[in-house]
Amino acid sequence: MRQITILGFATICLALLLSGTAADPATTTRSYLVLTEGSVTPAEVADGVARAGGTIVRTIPQIGVLVVSTTDTRFAERASTVAGVEAVTPNLPVRSALGIGTDETLDSIGASYSFEDEWMAQAVNPPNPAEDDPLFDAQWNLDAVDAPEAWDTGERGADARVFILDTGIAVNHPDLAPNLNLALCKSFVPGEPVDPVLTQPGRPLPFFNHGSHVAGIIAAADNAFGTIGVAPETEIVAVKVLSSVLGFGWTDWIADGIVYAADNGADVINMSLGGVVRHRGYLENMGTPGDPSDDIWVSANEVAADLNLWKRALQYANKKGVTIVVSAGNGFTDANQDQDAIIVPAQLPYVISISATAPVRWAYDQTTNLDEKAPYSNFGPSLVDLSAPGGAFDRTLLPWTLVSVGRVTGPDIAFDGVFNASPGGWFWVSGTSMSAPHVSAVAALIISKNGGSMKPSRVYAALKASADDIGSSGRDGFYGHGRVNAYEAVR
Repeated sequence: MRQITILGFATICLALLLSGTAADPATTTRSYLVLTEGSVTPAEVADGVARAGGTIVRTIPQIGVLVVSTTDTRFAERASTVAGVEAVTPNLPVRSALGIGTDETLDSIGASYSFEDEWMAQAVNPPNPAEDDPLFDAQWNLDAVDAPEAWDTGERGADARVFILDTGIAVNHPDLAPNLNLALCKSFVPGEPVDPVLTQPGRPLPFFNHGSHVAGIIAAADNAFGTIGVAPETEIVAVKVLSSVLGFGWTDWIADGIVYAADNGADVINMSLGGVVRHRGYLENMGTPGDPSDDIWVSANEVAADLNLWKRALQYANKKGVTIVVSAGNGFTDANQDQDAIIVPAQLPYVISISATAPVRWAYDQTTNLDEKAPYSNFGPSLVDLSAPGGAFDRTLLPWTLVSVGRVTGPDIAFDGVFNASPGGWFWVSGTSMSAPHVSAVAALIISKNGGSMKPSRVYAALKASADDIGSSGRDGFYGHGRVNAYEAVR
């Protein structure tokens, strides 16, 4: 039986941005989003927008939005006066740096195994038949949310569909392919297919891919191979809205992805992404960090328009019956302390925002508390609805040493992270990006148990009612209504 080969420890800063087309310094081309009034359609304002100096790239008619490209510095001013136009805003890069003023940093430790390694087929004395995936032993997060107990009731999420708006998914990964609806997968990132392996051809495997890891937490298959997800029979769909090459996306890609998911039978949308805007306006870098020539001032009116666009997309999905789960962010920030800042989309209507929990030194004691506050997680009663495992790496253990937990051998510091799939193998990672998919998966279990269709308000009520009340009694600023419990949710 072969041991896991550890490739090494790395800290990955995934400034996963969310917004339009990157600025071209040579032409100073900018992308804008034009919002129409009331029932006015994009087609009805198209001529006026063109006369104002804009080239219409495409429209999102379901939410009354035109995506416009222009080199005219006065375009926004002119387009705002067009009859039927409600507002104009720059197509903003909303970074996945969810801390207020702090870049999101996701720590990752790479563990690689060949899919053909003979030990992969071994399932030595699994705890019960539902847990025969050989890397299950490294998944403390499943114990934290009582996932195996939920599976033992017979509920595995087979009648639910989760859309994952992220950096794509490794479509041929043996843990992800069985539950992936490849026909519905779609990329809104120009020139990039959904599969990060195709997006980055020739890149040595394994490599970390955010969307694949999120997908594995939700629905890695129960196939006696690798890891297993919280809802191991739930159908997943990859919607690529963040570039896995550039490390960012644009707001119109996100809005398109939300609408696409809502129009294609999503029961749940998972968005482990977000950003921070300021009500009174702020200086925003438009895709070239460190280059002041790519900075623009976003006015208070433009911020309001940007928030309105997000709300339109989220409301559209909500009305279509979609439960939307998002990460709370990784800046260890009290969201209630800065009234000028708003974390998007975590502080917007129609979403369920998730903070992160983690154990400390779990590799040495599997009975330790799994619900410690993750040291990076944002918090605050205006932000957090529920909590779930996000993992954290205990820096006091550095330099790390190799330890074994069941059939998995790795650095002791790694085991407090969340372990799941990525192209070519598996990674330990920590972040609220990892906590959100646990809740999406439990929501899928609830929806599946109730016949495959359920109002978002009922899903949220069931999540709250079944969560374990940890921290202060009742709702509190860090855990929200509690840490989700898959068993109680389906029992």
